[in-house]
This record gives sequence, C-alpha cells and structure tokens, in this order.
Amino acid sequence: MKAQDSRSQEIQSFLSENGLPANFCIAPWINGDLDQLGTIFACHRYDDKKLPLGNWKDELFSEEFNSENYQKLRGMFHNNEKPRSCQTCWDKEDYGNFSTRHEFLEDFVRDCKENDPRALAVLEKIKSKNITAEVSDIDRLEVRKSILCNLQCRHCGAESSSKWLSVYKQDPTIGDWSLGVPKTEEDYKWLLYFKNQVMDEYLRDVLDVSKDCRIIQFSGGEPLIEPAHAEFVKELHHNAKNIQLDYNSNLNVKESIIEKFAELWKPFRKIFVSRDKAHTRKLNNASELLMALKGWESVTLEDLPIKEQVKVFAEASHVLATHGAGMVNALWCKEGTKVVEIQDENMLHKKVYPLLSNSLKLKHEVFVAKTTPIETDGKKPKGVKRLNDLINFNVDIPKLIRHLD
Repeated sequence: MKAQDSRSQEIQSFLSENGLPANFCIAPWINGDLDQLGTIFACHRYDDKKLPLGNWKDELFSEEFNSENYQKLRGMFHNNEKPRSCQTCWDKEDYGNFSTRHEFLEDFVRDCKENDPRALAVLEKIKSKNITAEVSDIDRLEVRKSILCNLQCRHCGAESSSKWLSVYKQDPTIGDWSLGVPKTEEDYKWLLYFKNQVMDEYLRDVLDVSKDCRIIQFSGGEPLIEPAHAEFVKELHHNAKNIQLDYNSNLNVKESIIEKFAELWKPFRKIFVSRDKAHTRKLNNASELLMALKGWESVTLEDLPIKEQVKVFAEASHVLATHGAGMVNALWCKEGTKVVEIQDENMLHKKVYPLLSNSLKLKHEVFVAKTTPIETDGKKPKGVKRLNDLINFNVDIPKLIRHLD
C-alpha cells in the first residue's frame, strides 16, 4: 500500500507543479479504444452511455477525436470535474486503489520526466487549457475490428464472438446482450463488420492514426482470422520501429496462419539478449523476467552463426541486454530501434554502447540494476579480465516492465 501511495503522490505532485487539477486524466488526449460496433471510448473503462464520443464506423475516427462530446470531456477534466463516464476509476480511488486513470498518468509523468519530446509537447498543449487534440498525439490504440471468431467460449457472448451470434440468431432470448439484441438482418451484418471486406475508408483512417502510436492492441473476435488484418499489419511495417503490437488472441488457428503472421511480425521483434553461457553479468532472475515480459523472445548469441545474429538484430524493434560484448550487434539495428542496457550503478561511466547507439541513431537507455558478487577463490575465472566484473544482476521486474512500456 505504501508503494501505491507513493506512486499516487508522485502523480499528484506532477499535476500540481504543472497547474493541472487533482482529478485530471490524460487519456482523452493520448488514447483511443475502438470496439466492434464502432463505439469510441476514451479508455477501456469508459462508459459511453453517459457521454458518447462517436462512432468510427459512421464517421472517420480522426474527425470524431475532436467531436463536441470529446471536447466536453476534456473540458470537464480541466475544470476538475469527475465525469460519470469514468465512475469505475472514481470508485477504485475512493477505496484507495490505483486506478486506470493513475496508470495512464504514471506513464505520462515518466515520459515527461525522461524529456520525451512527444509527451512534453502534449503537456504544453494541455497546460494552455486546450480541449482539442491532435490524432498524431495518440500514444495507445485498442482496435476491435469485428466479432468474427472461431470459438464459442462459455465466458463470452455474441458481442465478441460470431459463433455465439449464430446461436443467438436462432433464439435471441439466450444470454445477456450488453450491446443490445440485434433486431434486423442489417444489425447482424453490422456486428460481422469486415467479415468479407478488405480495407475500407474507415479502417484505413484508423490505420493512418495507428502509424503514430506507440502501442496498438488488437482484440476481437479473433483478430488473426479477420481478412483485413494481415494487410493492416503489413502497412504498419514502415513505422514498426516505434510500435508495440499487443494481441488478445486464442491462437487456435491453422498453423499456416500463425506462420504468415510470424513473418509479418518480424519487424516488430523484441529480443532479450541472454548471457546464460557467459561467466559474469548474468541476470539472476532472467527466467522470472521472461515470464513477465509479453511478446519478447530470449536470444543466446553463442548459439547463433554470425549471419543469424545480424538477422535477429536487423529485425528487432526493441533490444534488452545486460552490459556486455553482445551489444556490439546493435550495429545491425534499424534506425530508431530502442536499446535498453542493464548496468551497474558503479559502471555508468562506461559510455561505449550509448555512444555507439547515438552514432547509429538508436534510442539507447540505461536501466540501473542491483548486483550480487560472484564468489571465487581470489582467482579470475577463464575469460574474465577484471575482478570488478565478477558480478551478476538482479532487476526490479515491475519497474523494468514499466520502463520498457
């Protein structure tokens, strides 16, 4: 609870220092959540019934992002009001819990303190009491394009699965329709949007907005079987170095589909460089970290020929590694690749890899971790040049994950 309180206090201090009210939320400026029916939400906790923000399948999302109600919502936060649409967060905070509002603000505060140009530009706009926003400032986007799905899970329903929809069409009294019972054949076509379509103007508009995002989450339905999804991902390739793709998928699809997307996802590859076969500077809790990291793969360079090492780093959008010679492979990274180096606070004067990244126009960051000494009989193990290199690392996993996000 104390750690949670300190996180909340840091957020409140930031808001106060920048002249922003205590109940302020950053989500309406930097986030978008688009559902299968076309409904636009400020975040995944937002209740659109209290204040509808628009429909991305009726109008272009890029235009709806500054609709009258969107601007009204932003104005309410400027006035320190508590919108009823955000009641889930207010209830959590009343019980002393860390809310979704806090999570968005925590990430934004960190970005501002790390002098992220994009976050600082958004902050300046907000401090001027601006209730309009630029779609190029959207940092995160969740896209649920349709309910097309290949499973009929017990915990799901027709609002998220076409398999359930086929059952409900026969008997609409079955189940709880949180999105309303379709009454006409046209309603069913609406729910199955994109089943037999390719990219249209509305989805292409979402694609254009996505190209400026840092994180895109795809949900459904089952996004991997949507006909337009492969084309959507492929068109993101040119900006893949800046985008993290997250999926809510059952992965219960044909192997050929997985193989197709495995190729499409390569430019978004995130790698952790393992030192398990090295004598020093290993990560003691590497296995726990890899379990917590979603979408990352562990690479042991000693097991790969040079040609494969080049390929891995050339395809990576993110690289995480403890300080060591393996980081020289950053030479093969694309411009803009994010490189995070785990380092000992006593060795921060070693700038070789930050300098290398800077010369290659990579985004290099150093994450300081605790160290544990390696016990020896006073002799240097084979391959170790200096006794002060006889350390291993222990990382604060939640802190590192927040840093990577």
